[in-house]
Amino acid sequence: MELYLSGGGDEVQSRTLDQKWAEGIGRERPMLYIPIAMDMARYSLTDCRQWINKALNPLGIEKIEVWDESDLKTATEEKLSEFAGIYIGGGNTYKLLHLFKQFNLTKLFRAVAEDGLPIYGGSAGAIILGCSIATSKDENEIGLCDLTGLDLLNGVSIWCHYDPSQDKAIKALQENRSIPIIWALAEGSGVIVADNELKVVRPDGVEVFDRNEGKMLP
Repeated sequence: MELYLSGGGDEVQSRTLDQKWAEGIGRERPMLYIPIAMDMARYSLTDCRQWINKALNPLGIEKIEVWDESDLKTATEEKLSEFAGIYIGGGNTYKLLHLFKQFNLTKLFRAVAEDGLPIYGGSAGAIILGCSIATSKDENEIGLCDLTGLDLLNGVSIWCHYDPSQDKAIKALQENRSIPIIWALAEGSGVIVADNELKVVRPDGVEVFDRNEGKMLP
C-alpha cells in the first residue's frame, strides 16, 4: 500500500509532498484526479482541471484525467488500475464520504490500494482514508450518520489543517468518540505510508495523538 496524506494548503504549501508524489507514480501513465468534495456550484470541472494542472504540471505530471460523479458511478477495479495513481482532492469531507458510500466506492478503493495503486489524499481526501471522519471540521450539511472512513491506516484517523491551538479539541474528540489514534497534519505537511513504513514530510507540522499515551512525536 502506498498512501500520500496532505494536511491541506495551496499548491505552494504542498509542493514538497507533491514532489514526492510525482517521483513516486512516474509519468508514463495518466494520473486520476477526483475533485468531487468541492462545491461544484462554485467551482466547475474546468476550474478543478486548471488547478490540478497548475499544481502538478511543473513537477512533470502532465497526463491527468479528471473524473466527476458520473464517471465514478461506473468505476471498476479494472478502470482504476489503468492509472499511475489516484489523487482525491479536498472540499467537504462529509459530502465526499457520502458520495463514496453512495457509489459503493469504499470497498473498491480499498481493493486497489491493497493491490499497490498509489493514492494521494488532500485534506478531505486524506481524512476519508482514515478510520473515522469525525476529525473533520467541515459542516455535516447532508447529515451523514456513519462516519466510518476507508480505514486504510489500521485504525488511525486523520486531522487536517492542524495548529497546536487545537490540541484540546483533538483530545476531547478522542474521548467523546473513542478514537484511539489521530495523526494531526498541518497545512504544508503530510505523511507517506509505503511498504509498512511511515515517512514524515516537514516533521514540525505533524503530531501523533494516542488516546492512551497522550500527544507524541511521530
